[in-house]
Amino acid sequence: TAISITVWAVANFLAGEELSSEIIRYWNVSVRMVTFFVFAWLLNELKLALQNESDLARKDSLTGIKNHREFYIKAELELSYARRTKQPFSIAYFDLDSFKQVNDKQGHQAGDQMLQTVAYTVSNIIRKSDLFARLGGDEFALYLPNTAQEEARRAVEKIEKKITHEISALGTPVTLS
Repeated sequence: TAISITVWAVANFLAGEELSSEIIRYWNVSVRMVTFFVFAWLLNELKLALQNESDLARKDSLTGIKNHREFYIKAELELSYARRTKQPFSIAYFDLDSFKQVNDKQGHQAGDQMLQTVAYTVSNIIRKSDLFARLGGDEFALYLPNTAQEEARRAVEKIEKKITHEISALGTPVTLS
């Protein structure tokens, strides 16, 4: 910003700009400086707002994990990589059985708490390289890169055991499939 203002002022001076008073030159530089700083600030704020909106568009607002849109985009990239490198991968799909009963009998707040519990629990079990997302409602997906079938089965059993324990602590009839 300072460089732009300086270049502008020097260019005007070298072009022979004549002003009735030298104070006008300083006034013009000051106004341009404020204008440049305001525009730079506004552009930065716009950039931050767009980044925030982009982040929100990829996250499930209730659970804070990735949403179905982000899952499909990232999973497609991961699948392409796995095919190219001939690496194994696994995909697990989770569904909460009898979840509707929780919403109907205990209210949506109890259902929301359950979904958040599942998201939190799984997020703390999986590896950083794994991709976990809420597809919608009570459905979740997990992409496990570099994971063969038997290793994936063990990981899913561990997740199922931990989620079942956490859900039973909430006192609900929900199970995981």
